[in-house]
Amino acid sequence: MFIPYCISLYIIKGNKSIYDPAFRLFALNMGFADLEFMALVGIFPAVSYFLPFPVSFNVCKVFGAFSADAWFTCIMLSQMMSLNRFVGIFWPGNAKAIYTKRNTTITLAFCWIQGLIWTSFYLKPNVGLYFDSKNRGLIYDFRLNGTETVFSLNMIFNYVHASSLCLTYGLIYLKIRQDITEPYRLTIFHHFIPVHDKKDVSYEDNILEYKEIMAAPDLNTGWRRKHMLDPKLANDRKKENKVLIQACVICLLHVAAVATWAVSQKIATAKYVLFIPSIVGLFSSGSTGYLYILVNSTVRQKFASMVSKCWCHKANQLSNYEARKKDSGIQSISPKKDNEYSELMEMDDYENVTKN
Repeated sequence: MFIPYCISLYIIKGNKSIYDPAFRLFALNMGFADLEFMALVGIFPAVSYFLPFPVSFNVCKVFGAFSADAWFTCIMLSQMMSLNRFVGIFWPGNAKAIYTKRNTTITLAFCWIQGLIWTSFYLKPNVGLYFDSKNRGLIYDFRLNGTETVFSLNMIFNYVHASSLCLTYGLIYLKIRQDITEPYRLTIFHHFIPVHDKKDVSYEDNILEYKEIMAAPDLNTGWRRKHMLDPKLANDRKKENKVLIQACVICLLHVAAVATWAVSQKIATAKYVLFIPSIVGLFSSGSTGYLYILVNSTVRQKFASMVSKCWCHKANQLSNYEARKKDSGIQSISPKKDNEYSELMEMDDYENVTKN
């Protein structure tokens, strides 16, 4: 999970046209927080478990505190991403004015600072959160008098986070469904009516023609949704749907991580019970990189190209393009860029839909 996530972030950072500027910055910073979480909750416990000597308590406490920093920074960034999508769907005309570079930078700074504030709470001597090798996971030490208070604040924050994510993406889903159903009839009316150039055509005649078009879905120029009529609108809606799918998956994984974390800390004495929330949390963080690769065609093509080049380099072979060029003797055709491939694919999808 760690390496594919790093590659996907490298691709997103290098290609500024994949997402809008604000969402791209949120995605990159959330990726850095996820990598921090995976390093502290996944890599550090694995390395410390196989060390021939025990890791000191203070080191485990510091790593536990900064794992909290990674978690709270990550979930706050996911909140900002959901708010960005919410504004973009409900008020698309105001999104650029709200998410300027200055406002986005301030928001990102707030997300990281509040994570460090949580870290300062966990570094207090009367609060204990550290990796326990015996129980295979992060554990709260409720023997310290300040741990219960911090744990309660932690869970309240997590519950609010999970509930607000579900509410936000639920409203976004309803808005998208509403945009898909209702406005299309009005759009068909605007596209095909008025169909006459005569000035004496009345409004009732236009309405009659509109009803005839709606009643004849098999006409070649008739029954087409708005995204089938306008390629730009189709591309924008397709991107919004992909981002929504990605965000909903992240939302569900965060809810699962919060639920398992809340239950496990109360029954931490059971063997390996803390191992479950650690795995769920790591999967919640690490799967985001795979989502970028699966959902976004540009990231997927670039990722496949990088893997292919690395594989061919190790095997001392030519890439697919170089092999075809050598076999066929083609010299004048150069490989296209990733954004050109994505544009061609979108045009092909549009032509196939209109033909069907």
